[in-house]
Amino acid sequence: MAEERTRMIEELKKRVVPELNSIGFKGSFPHYRRIKQNRADLLMFQFEKSGGGFLIEISYVLLDGDENNLCIEKNNTPFEKLTVDCTNLRHRLYPDRSDGWFYYYDVAEVKSNGFKFLLPVKPADRQSFIDNTTGNISWLQIADESIYEQLANEVLNKLEEAEKWWLSMPQEKCLSRLRKILKNCLGNK
Repeated sequence: MAEERTRMIEELKKRVVPELNSIGFKGSFPHYRRIKQNRADLLMFQFEKSGGGFLIEISYVLLDGDENNLCIEKNNTPFEKLTVDCTNLRHRLYPDRSDGWFYYYDVAEVKSNGFKFLLPVKPADRQSFIDNTTGNISWLQIADESIYEQLANEVLNKLEEAEKWWLSMPQEKCLSRLRKILKNCLGNK
């Protein structure tokens, strides 16, 4: 694992995980869950394979059996092992930039042939990137030692958005209630 990724994980564990624990989440990095009445709220950190960034996805599962939001192949997963990737409906917490990734590398915006790309660039590779890239390059972020703390604080600021999203989701399974009502009306037929 790259040194930068290790440092980012350490900072998230130092700053974000204690806050998650204080609002009822349990689990181990990168998967967390919280039981609230009849449902579980889920949160996951996912790191980019090539390095330089991570994203955060959230979801939920109703505890009385939620065939609508669980992936079919995950329907028999024990509750304590449910993660965001077991669900169909997910929400990504976006950083202030809108591409979905929290970058701890330098971030270059490259404009070429009418397209615009955000690319993470390892600080040690910055000059090579400049020398070998065609198009107009703008640096949106130059990473330094403070980037890990900055990103952890940005993640903390996104937890309010997560809470609003969870509250907007169904609080109970309407289909399950409807079946029970019909079953009672039809006399268990």
